[in-house]
Amino acid sequence: MVFRKRLKILLMAMFAIVLSACGEEDEQTVPLPTDVTAARLDSCVNGKGWILVSAHEVKQNGTLAKEEYWAATDAGTPQQYFFNGDTLTTFLHTEAVHAGVYRRCQYTYKRLEHKLSGGGQEVFKLVSASPTELCVLQDKGFSGDGRRIYIYAIYRPMTAEELASCRQEHPFNLATINIDYPLLPEQMPVTMSDFKAKVPGHGWKCTEAFRMESDERYEAKDILKTTKTAVPGNLYFTADTVVAFRTGLSSRLHVDGRRKYTFRANSFSLDTGDGTGMRILALTADEMRLIIHEGAPGGQKSGAVYCVYRKMTATEMASGHEDIMAGRSAEI
Repeated sequence: MVFRKRLKILLMAMFAIVLSACGEEDEQTVPLPTDVTAARLDSCVNGKGWILVSAHEVKQNGTLAKEEYWAATDAGTPQQYFFNGDTLTTFLHTEAVHAGVYRRCQYTYKRLEHKLSGGGQEVFKLVSASPTELCVLQDKGFSGDGRRIYIYAIYRPMTAEELASCRQEHPFNLATINIDYPLLPEQMPVTMSDFKAKVPGHGWKCTEAFRMESDERYEAKDILKTTKTAVPGNLYFTADTVVAFRTGLSSRLHVDGRRKYTFRANSFSLDTGDGTGMRILALTADEMRLIIHEGAPGGQKSGAVYCVYRKMTATEMASGHEDIMAGRSAEI
């Protein structure tokens, strides 16, 4: 008991020296931390999402900078929180994955240190907690000159609508995002000469297809294996026309649609003029990787699919060459 009292006095002194040093009369200082038990904290935060109200950097003299921390152009976006039992969900944006993500982990709270931790790292130092306000001290790493950066942040409970919106804006699990939603391959340069030499005059069989989740990521489930409808067709290219077709039950090829196209070397894309477009991500003599934008009424793009195509063999092409060349009007 004596040890706990001495430790608490030491911690209070540390906060007083580091965070509450005297500044100019019109400057605010960080309040000293209040003694919040684990039970009290749980009663205040459990079952609630918490949205940022304000955040200010703590200057070296312990006063708060007047500027809102997250208003700076290079500050990024603040973290939001949701508490459920002993589980903390943190909503954040990270440059590493270029997406809104969430991180879920069990958390622990050390009353004497005013420290809440989760996932093996400190989340924040608790300054005060009530059912309507959460005040914390967050460690934001180091500045360019090696100075440790702390911010004093105030949160309030989210409404049900705000929590639903927060979940929608952060749909990816940070722990599994690269498995569930891999990044697209890097764009390979495709010149006009490359395209003319490798693509026209050949049929291309779709071997894998994935729905695009964002401009940079695709859903890992291969829709060729998970659905029997609305899957991309195989392709045949002439010098100015692309024909989409599928293999019928009789093993003959039948045509689903044909479109005139123009190859745009500056964007590595095929423009059909009706909202159905293709961007070639990578091209070799035997394989082509495409982003296919599905056309919608009015020439708008309604969705996109990432596809891997393999050049068809002469036998595969010979089985339906006349059907391919005939074509008929339909959607690709």
